[in-house]
Amino acid sequence: MTFSSGNHGQGLAWAAHLCNLTCTVVVPRGTPKVKTDAIQGDEICAEFNKPDDVAYIPGSDDIHVIAGQGTIALEFLQQVPYLDAIFVATGSGGVIAGVAVAAKSINPQIKSKRLWSSPPQLIETIADGIRAQPIVKSAWPIVLRMVEKDVFTVSDEEIIQGMRFSLERMKLLTEPATGATIAAVMSEKMKTLDPNIRNIGVILCGGNTDVENLPWLTRFVYILISYVLLWILTTHVEIF
Repeated sequence: MTFSSGNHGQGLAWAAHLCNLTCTVVVPRGTPKVKTDAIQGDEICAEFNKPDDVAYIPGSDDIHVIAGQGTIALEFLQQVPYLDAIFVATGSGGVIAGVAVAAKSINPQIKSKRLWSSPPQLIETIADGIRAQPIVKSAWPIVLRMVEKDVFTVSDEEIIQGMRFSLERMKLLTEPATGATIAAVMSEKMKTLDPNIRNIGVILCGGNTDVENLPWLTRFVYILISYVLLWILTTHVEIF
């Protein structure tokens, strides 16, 4: 059993399926349907209290899970060994902790930059993958010791712009958490960093996006509805 809004839940469900085990993934309310569908494709998606005889495998607060997430950096640096810094969207901290350990073991001089879509707390944001902000106990000592102290924060609007940039320029449809990372490297704060940081890696994790509810399209619909209502009110049109 685990709690996840995306990749961890899918990975655990897939692994359980291969081992002929039952897996239950608890997802937060508001999780995009594309994510719950992917999880259900392998096992089951539900919401209830954990029985005593069921093993709980957290998405971040486990040193083995953190080590597994660190393989992202291993693969990244195998392909691009000359990176000066790596940017990672941070929620509960498992990915950034794993990436920092792996990257520093290969290149002690590399910088790991983290970003929050808001100050650390449980927040309301379109980036559901990094909605749970407090860094977990297993990851916090690693983050404190190995990750750079610069923290980038971005707004929902900047996240949307990051997603659109990825789709328009790189032809990659990413989820909002990834849009947050792209937004960070495109931000004004990026210009204030050490000028020696020239080769930057950006972790694009993940791609669980509901194509029927892209944030810029839904916002357009809301704006359009607002204008229509405003027109109705200002022209005194009666609705029957």
